[in-house]
Amino acid sequence: MCPEVKSEFGGNRADFSTQLRAAQARARLMELRKQTGKQLLKGEGPIEWKKKMDKFKRIYQIINGGSALTVVGIIVTFLVMNLQLIFGNLLKIKIVPPLGMIEKIILAILDIFVLIILLFIIALGVAVSQSI
Repeated sequence: MCPEVKSEFGGNRADFSTQLRAAQARARLMELRKQTGKQLLKGEGPIEWKKKMDKFKRIYQIINGGSALTVVGIIVTFLVMNLQLIFGNLLKIKIVPPLGMIEKIILAILDIFVLIILLFIIALGVAVSQSI
């Protein structure tokens, strides 16, 4: 065991080298963050980002499919899929995965179905209010 040697900076050399390595690691991390940010701004996301997006897409599909098994689930699926269409496909927000073609077709059918039901309810309400 060698005794601690004081450096000219006031601390021992082991502390100084640890601080130097930590500063170098912080500088490397900052450079990587800058490169990743530039890649994301260019639209060339790193591979990890694409993997996360695929994972989010699978999670959304599982939530949509699983929740569609109940009546409340149909409403939740309808809302989630419409939000995905707006934020993922139209606004192209990175954290919301866009809908695929089959999902868009299913959503269009659901939207038409909901529109017909709403029009029927409105017509029924008008008919009832006029008969009173």
